[in-house]
Amino acid sequence: REETGRLADLVESLLALARVDGGGAGEGRRERDVTDLVESGIQRESRTLAAAGCALEVVPGPAATVSVQPELITAALANLLRNAATHAPGRP
Repeated sequence: REETGRLADLVESLLALARVDGGGAGEGRRERDVTDLVESGIQRESRTLAAAGCALEVVPGPAATVSVQPELITAALANLLRNAATHAPGRP
């Protein structure tokens, strides 16, 4: 199941990149809370982060919203977290 989920995430990320390359990144923007986006990215990589011994806690600051494609931002943040958990010296 975990590998199937990773494959689905990979396909989703590739499709998102294709939309960006095709000029479609501006379409489908919605107002989203920044904290919610960060929490979504962390949730998406929770198993990888746990396996790396990395516990993250989101401490919300003042409310902030951004106009984005939430799927693209969540995928980008999840990718950064996955790379850090996998490749960072000493791992986080």
